[in-house]
Amino acid sequence: MTDFYPQRIPDMRLATTLRWCTGASLIVTMLTSAALGQAALDMDGAAAEAQGWQRCFADDFNRTDLGRNWRPIRGTWALRNGMLCADTSAHIILTWQFQGDVRLEYEAITDDAAPSDLSAVLNSDLSSETSGYYFGFGSRENTLSFLIVRGGIVDQADVRIVPGKRHRVVCQREGNRLTMSVDGRVVVSHVHDKPIENAAHSRIGFSVYAPGRFDAVRIYTKENSRALPPTAGASRVQSFEVTGFEVADPMFEELFGTQPTPGVFPIYGNKYDGRTNTRGAVSIQRHRHAARRFGRRYVLAEQLDEAAEYRLILHGPKDDPPFKQRGILTRHPVVDVERGRPLICLPEEDLPPVYRGGGWIMDPRYLKELVRQAEERASQGKTDYAEHFDEIWTGFVIKPVPRELWYPQVFEADREIREQYGFGKFGIPNSFTEGNPFDRIAFARWAWDKLTPVFVDGYAAAKRANPDMMIKGPTHGSTVTSGDIESWSAGFDVYGGQTVGAQTNTLFDWVRPGCSTKLYVDLSGIPIWMMVHMSKRQMPVRDAEYMREAYSQVFRNGGENIWLMHMEFFDREIEDAMFAEPSKWHAMLELAKVIRDMRLPRMPEVADTAILFSAITTVTDQWGGLSGDNDRHISAYAALGPCLRNWFHFVSDRQIVRGTRDPSDYKTIFVPWATYEYPELLEKFKTYARDGGTLVITDDDAFTWNINGEPFGAAWEALSGVRRGSPRTDEAIMKVSSAEHLDLTDGFTLS
Repeated sequence: MTDFYPQRIPDMRLATTLRWCTGASLIVTMLTSAALGQAALDMDGAAAEAQGWQRCFADDFNRTDLGRNWRPIRGTWALRNGMLCADTSAHIILTWQFQGDVRLEYEAITDDAAPSDLSAVLNSDLSSETSGYYFGFGSRENTLSFLIVRGGIVDQADVRIVPGKRHRVVCQREGNRLTMSVDGRVVVSHVHDKPIENAAHSRIGFSVYAPGRFDAVRIYTKENSRALPPTAGASRVQSFEVTGFEVADPMFEELFGTQPTPGVFPIYGNKYDGRTNTRGAVSIQRHRHAARRFGRRYVLAEQLDEAAEYRLILHGPKDDPPFKQRGILTRHPVVDVERGRPLICLPEEDLPPVYRGGGWIMDPRYLKELVRQAEERASQGKTDYAEHFDEIWTGFVIKPVPRELWYPQVFEADREIREQYGFGKFGIPNSFTEGNPFDRIAFARWAWDKLTPVFVDGYAAAKRANPDMMIKGPTHGSTVTSGDIESWSAGFDVYGGQTVGAQTNTLFDWVRPGCSTKLYVDLSGIPIWMMVHMSKRQMPVRDAEYMREAYSQVFRNGGENIWLMHMEFFDREIEDAMFAEPSKWHAMLELAKVIRDMRLPRMPEVADTAILFSAITTVTDQWGGLSGDNDRHISAYAALGPCLRNWFHFVSDRQIVRGTRDPSDYKTIFVPWATYEYPELLEKFKTYARDGGTLVITDDDAFTWNINGEPFGAAWEALSGVRRGSPRTDEAIMKVSSAEHLDLTDGFTLS
């Protein structure tokens, strides 16, 4: 759950360790600027129009307010002396939307002695400045300039900001060619094999990480592209009520069952963690220093009293007197490593370093060590809960060992993958950011099978040693991923998933917590304790009503408990909510009081509708989870659940292929994304359709590829009875009318 600041990006070899981004799997081709033939990139407006560019937007900021065309996303922006100004780290976007070829011209200046970024963004979404194309000028504390494509650096140059100089910058996307020039010289360029076409990635903006000023903004498009001005009221931040998705007070008043909630809450944060900490991540001295600076009070004993009052589960040994006398339950990671040693290592030796100085998590020696450590935690009897890795899938497993760091165990794993999972053709992917999708599929299938006995055998050993200690499964990433939730669940008492929400003013983002919860519930079959992100980066809307709604979604979709998250990632000094946003933490505690005394809502046991979760297709995404293209699953959830109020199940391709779910149990199965699939699934769907079942397939590339790398071809036509035509190029836009079947505000736009 790493926050992302462009000026802190490591060099290109390590850029793949960044963990918070969305984006498709990319196969990139590096071209020098000379190869682009872009000598005329810095042409003036008339010359640009002569080359087919048509100016559609201009702003010289000769007024006093931002107006409806600009929307601040981070930091404070103002107009002063005819320029757009930010005095600290800040990001702003146009409320216009641009699709296709686009050219951005601007002038920028800073008088700051330590500048960092006078940068621009093309094709971003509303959630992250690096979700599209980030043209970093004078980035990373003015040490270089670079181009980021969906979270990863693809080109960089030794070009820097000169304080006091008015720079002219041109950022251009033409076809699949991306180019930035500074003061008449092309500095970075790249050919993106899969240009961003998603309608949600249509924003242009500016970013700074130190004071900066912008002027003379000009935007051009071509005939094959579109510039969409904002509609009336677009600059107004939409409240939650805009979705028409309301909750009665109190929560679940008509749905209570007889089963109580667990009544205790694990937390993500460290305001109570001032005692034993073998990893050295937190210190009581730092908390006291921050409290003095921000006029707060920090006394550890008082924090522990609060934890006991609200029944919070804290890190540490349960026989520690301050914990024991207060009756505080405790937790500890399954993996216990001495301070100063890599997280992934063996007891007596370090593994060959591959990422962040640590070893490869899939090394067979380390997989055995995970089983041993689970048994050891139980035998020690020091904690009530032992928890597996945070973000095990996105942060560790799916990141292959760089080729230059391969050692015998990696070579053997690659051989095994090719022979048993890759049809003799596919093995470990080339890198985290690049790779053949069939390599990703083969690698993931191998990893699923390797980790299943680790979790199951570790659980059995731990229970033999200490039946009372609870084993909590790993969080896969900052959202649901393609990890083998179904098989791994046999190795845990509870599963701890992560989710975010309200990152954009779209319905599917407002209901993301419910979708993530339901996926875990339907696939795992064990209790789900969801961690709902409440930090500024992951949950921009954090008023008390939406916090209640986000927690409510967890329980309405079958979750049994929540984690309380009071960590902020944007500032390490005030990272705890007691300093950054104390009202937020107080609201979370008040909600915890309601939840601990309530009963769980009753969930329907059967459904006649299902949504296919294609784990095979999901692993082809760089992060292997609900991000980027995989938001299609959330959109399907939003349509069937919140909009149509229909009860359904998520069913995975793995479940159908393994025979643990029968398609014939459902009248209708929706398929939002299934470009790559098992051939066995296609055959089962053929039988299902022949027997009268209905498949609603919204992915126009569904069932294109067999996991063996061969196209399904005629198999699609045999299933659907139709031939594929050319893709639709225009957006399908629906305007909701009041008093119709969708309970949304009149005029709300779906696209």
